[in-house]
Amino acid sequence: MTDVRKLILLAETHPAPPGAPIESATLPAIPSEEFRIDSLAKADWALEVLAASDARKAENGAIADEARRRVDEWLARVNGQEDKDTAYLRAVLEEFMSAQRPLILGAKSKKKSRELPHGVLGWKATPRKLVYDDEAAALAWAKARPVEEGLYRVDYKLEKDAVKRLADSEQVIPPGARWEGGEDVPFVKPTIPALPERSASPELVKETP
Repeated sequence: MTDVRKLILLAETHPAPPGAPIESATLPAIPSEEFRIDSLAKADWALEVLAASDARKAENGAIADEARRRVDEWLARVNGQEDKDTAYLRAVLEEFMSAQRPLILGAKSKKKSRELPHGVLGWKATPRKLVYDDEAAALAWAKARPVEEGLYRVDYKLEKDAVKRLADSEQVIPPGARWEGGEDVPFVKPTIPALPERSASPELVKETP
């Protein structure tokens, strides 16, 4: 398929979303089979096609976001109900385990779990961590200890924004650094049609009674 036929197919099969200011892209007159943008009219046509595509992608994203939001709400609702229904049962199980650990594991057993036909009862150690209610007091204590114990440290970090301002103003480059960018480069910014108002979509998931 030639480049021109591909472009015509693109314009015909990718109209703007219904209700958008731009309804479709109309291909400008092309003198040869090899398409080149050599006029502002052709450039604007290309922007029109790109803008319609961007509008469709934005609408698709909005639809997907709404679908995800509704599924997340459904999942939180039904799982939340499950948790409410089983909270009491979990509580009385944990009460039994706290009172009857020797019965569950055996008086002389070193194991921490007991397998039953429908699951496991067990205990696991929680991570041990040192919690600081007054970090300044702990730092003062650490500084009073011998420095070779390595209980604290001083971090030196570049203030990169300040270095950049100095490099700009004094035209200097710090050792180990280099300038990157700064030159003009072309950019394309299609004007995306406004998304049409969408009516409420039907429920994606039937609510649980």
